Formats: sequence, structure tokens, C-alpha cells
Amino acid sequence: MSSIRRYTVFLGFWKYLPVRLKRLCLHFIPGSIHSSMISKNRTWWLWPVELILLIFDIMGLPDFIMQARLITRSGIRTLSDREKQLISDVYGELSFLDNVWMNSSDMFKFRKFAHAFVFHDSINFHNSITDSVIIHEIMHVIQYHLVGSVYITRALKAQKSLEGYQYGGPEVLYHNMLSGKSIWQYNYEQQAQIMQDLFDMEGTMSSTTDISLTSYRMLLNEVRATLLNI
Repeated sequence: MSSIRRYTVFLGFWKYLPVRLKRLCLHFIPGSIHSSMISKNRTWWLWPVELILLIFDIMGLPDFIMQARLITRSGIRTLSDREKQLISDVYGELSFLDNVWMNSSDMFKFRKFAHAFVFHDSINFHNSITDSVIIHEIMHVIQYHLVGSVYITRALKAQKSLEGYQYGGPEVLYHNMLSGKSIWQYNYEQQAQIMQDLFDMEGTMSSTTDISLTSYRMLLNEVRATLLNI
């Protein structure tokens, strides 16, 4: 990796500063995506913790951390062309895809707790990662680009919730779709798991028109529509 490539992450600070300032303002507005999530969870400490994370975003902490990791770690690389194509085939064209990093150098510390995890724009894993898991983890990167570093508290909250990664399977998903439930009304781990399950199902089913895939594809289309505004 060239030294020039290593230092391109810092440019993200200036690129994303306006939207980060907007997120901070929305945090104080009742009914916004931030306040509604906090109200739904009924967790008193969530608002001040997420306020701190939003301030850290404005200060460029995610960018400085990523830059430091690029300088000090040898196991970090950009997405391969095949991985980029894989992700684009599922989610469509992502404006931030060139700034997503794959890191296999730190995961040994966490492999007892997770097969992979996302830290801002980096996907961290041990030795190897499957296409299915990449699709799951990219959804967390998308969450980061939608709401900022507060995706961390929301993903952790989802992991500790009663539902966790479970959303009920195809039948429940289809029923929820008919009731008008949005992809963004599922918790952050459910969102990623739904996308991963869709990928796995499309890879194993002989018919791409199977009715059980309808609700999954509609939720994916909702994600794609949201990504057009990033």
C-alpha cells in the first residue's frame, strides 16, 4: 500500500463534517431518528452517550483512529475487486466503498466473542471471512454512514436485547412487510442478519422468484433507496 493511499482516510474528516454537524443538531430535535431510537429503547443513558459519540465524530476521532491503524497495522487492506463487486451486486453502488478496509490483524483478540465485527469503516476478522459474513458486516458499515458512531451503541444494544439477531424468519418477515414494517424498524443486528439471510437464500434456492424472498427483496430495495442519499 502506498504512503499516499494510507493518508487518504484523513480527507474523510472534511468530506463528512457537514453531515456530522447535521446529525448533532438532529440529536436535539424530538422525533428525529436519534431521539426516536432512544425513546423506543427507554434507556436514560443512551442520549448523553450518543451525544458524546456525535461530538467525537465532529472532532474527527473515527478518521484519526483509522489513520493510526493504517500506519501501525500491517494486516489492513482495501477491498479486493471481487469483494467490491460482491457488495455492489447486493447493495448497489456505494459512494464510500473505496474507503472500506479489511483488517485481519486484530481479530485474534476478539474471536472468542465474534466471527467478525465492524469498527467504523473497517471490517475486522481472523484469517478469512466468507462472502455471507461480508454482506452482514457491510450493513453495519452502512449504518455507520447513516447515523455516525452511534451505530456502535445501537448494535451493542441489539446484541443484548431479547431478540438479538433473530427476526422470526421468512414467515414473520412477510407478515411484518404486509403490516408496513420498515427495515429501519428492526434492530441493528436484525437488519444485518436479514441482508445476510437474503444473500444465503438466493445462493441456495433454485428459483429466484420464490415467494419467500419477496419480503427480503423489498427490504433490500428500501436500503438501496436510502443509500442513494448518502
